[in-house]
Amino acid sequence: MKARPTRKKLERLYVKEGRSIRETASRLGCSKDMVARALKEYGIVARSGTGRRRSQLTKYRLSDLRASIRAQGIRATAKNLGVCEGTLRHYLKVRKKSVKTGA
Repeated sequence: MKARPTRKKLERLYVKEGRSIRETASRLGCSKDMVARALKEYGIVARSGTGRRRSQLTKYRLSDLRASIRAQGIRATAKNLGVCEGTLRHYLKVRKKSVKTGA
């Protein structure tokens, strides 16, 4: 079982760098639940999920993204946009469903 993260590491990653609980857990090599428990034990207030940023991919037209993927491939397009390939794939999948349903 992985040891609980130190207060110093949590303050650096979560508070100062503004990383999410999930990102902090990934950096520390532990579960997000362990990070959340440690934040609570150390008295560090967790940010609410209501202030989440919208995906930066929303500023690109779907047709432009698809054209870029056809020209460069999905990996290169994701790298050029500064997002993970999986994030781009998920975004396209979700957008495809919303276009079909008219949402």
